[in-house]
Amino acid sequence: MAQTTKTVPIADLEQFCQTVLQRCGLNETDARLAADVLVTTDSFGIFTHGVKSLPGYVRRLQGGGLRADAVPQIEREGPSWAVVDGGRRWP
Repeated sequence: MAQTTKTVPIADLEQFCQTVLQRCGLNETDARLAADVLVTTDSFGIFTHGVKSLPGYVRRLQGGGLRADAVPQIEREGPSWAVVDGGRRWP
């Protein structure tokens, strides 16, 4: 079977990701930021951490493993590091 490739404009991909994340409960600002990170990562050629992660995020948001309303909190930090509690729900 031949593989098909389609070029999608970055703005369209970003809008798609934002819409998906908003439908999963993220507010517009957080959805826009997350979509920007996913698409930017892909545009840098780091596909392992880009848009291909979106289906997993959707599953976890819908299943309750991620909270759409979470507000990250810095637990500890140093000169070049930080431990951040992202508000994940543990099973």
